[in-house]
Amino acid sequence: MAPVISDLTGTTLSQSEEKKLSTRRGRPNYPSELREQLAAAACELGASVAKLARENGINANMLFTWRRQYLAEQLVH
Repeated sequence: MAPVISDLTGTTLSQSEEKKLSTRRGRPNYPSELREQLAAAACELGASVAKLARENGINANMLFTWRRQYLAEQLVH
């Protein structure tokens, strides 16, 4: 093992190489129009937030948060 470590001393990875090695994905950044549309749909009478989230490939907790923010914005306006 020692020869491998000594061969790598002083070696740095470029940013593209670092990204290739990383297995963690960043947070998705959903467009505000999509967030608002889904939040409004989640506020409709009889809407299932879990079902709506599942159909759109997002986490239900995220949609609950978007809905809460949407309702708070509606109260302000």
